[in-house]
Amino acid sequence: MDGGGISRLISRIVSGVADPQAILVYGSDSEQLAQMAHQLVAFWLKGDASAEVDFSREVDVQKIVSSGAGNQIVLKNIVRVKSPDEDENPVIPVVEYFRTRPLMMQKKAVWIEHAERLNNDASNAFLKTLEELPDYARAVLTTTNLGRVLPTIKSRCLCVAAPFEQWQEQIPELPLEIAWSKNQGELAFIRENLESHEKLWRLLELSQEAPPIAAIKFSEESRKIAEELSKSTTLSIRESQVYIAELIARWWLSVRPYDPSVATACSDLCRMILGYGNAGIGFDVLFGTILVHNRELSRNVSR
Repeated sequence: MDGGGISRLISRIVSGVADPQAILVYGSDSEQLAQMAHQLVAFWLKGDASAEVDFSREVDVQKIVSSGAGNQIVLKNIVRVKSPDEDENPVIPVVEYFRTRPLMMQKKAVWIEHAERLNNDASNAFLKTLEELPDYARAVLTTTNLGRVLPTIKSRCLCVAAPFEQWQEQIPELPLEIAWSKNQGELAFIRENLESHEKLWRLLELSQEAPPIAAIKFSEESRKIAEELSKSTTLSIRESQVYIAELIARWWLSVRPYDPSVATACSDLCRMILGYGNAGIGFDVLFGTILVHNRELSRNVSR
């Protein structure tokens, strides 16, 4: 479906024209995805897409989020793998949760946030659940990275794109906000973690005058910022490193819009990190590339 698909789908569900049991909503704005999930859950539970839903109190809805050192959604979130004595789990596993009918509401719903963080075991277990959902069960999955969701999961969900929305009340103001935020969710994330973003921005500004020999120092500093960001957010260390690499690419394109070479190198680095390559070496090479390019550009200008 196109970018307005989810809005039309919610209208069709409300009007009774459509009634999918499992929906996967994808887009780049995590804040907007959360709003879409809330609307779907509110209608499923209360018959009103605008109703308030308290995920911490409602007994007929569960929100599944990533956790642990790897920041993943693991098998115990889907099926019970240990007794409660051995491993405390803040939520009832999805399979067990869907075995009983709703207690208070019209339907029983599960929202899996960041579905791309379902590890292989959890994905395979959840796949079996999706194939045999009881009539009262509904599931909404949201993701900012559709490509990392298991294809078999996608094939059993109605996949719908969240619409792109123009800036509303808040708009980018700082240079780093203008260069790095593409939507309201990204802008909100930057402002919530402004100190880390300002550190990276200053580091990149300094790189324009630094000699190539300083590449390792810049690499170390950028990875420290990634660690800080990982500790203060829900991002795992690898996700944080990928995010930093993406920001570096956007910064480069904001100051060198006609030279995509560094942005391409950032993309290669992201793939390497996600493939469990050595991020330290990757950032060393990336900053070596940046500093050499800057030195060459400076020489060309001076001529």
